[in-house]
Amino acid sequence: MEGGDTAGFSPDNRWLITKTGAGALTVWGTQTWRSEIAIDSVPNVLTPWSWHFSPDGRWLVVITAPGDIQLWD
Repeated sequence: MEGGDTAGFSPDNRWLITKTGAGALTVWGTQTWRSEIAIDSVPNVLTPWSWHFSPDGRWLVVITAPGDIQLWD
């Protein structure tokens, strides 16, 4: 992807997470390709910085600037 965009699959391939250059995250269900979770970026307030899926793909951890941690089930 171009312009700082990134993407990654969960370990079980049930989810695809995409991040735009503006910092917004979207989690897509790979069976339906529908958006399941959308996390917008708010400059200087909430910027998704990193994400990690649990090994079983059930949990998504999102680390945001200024250092908050969000846990999604």
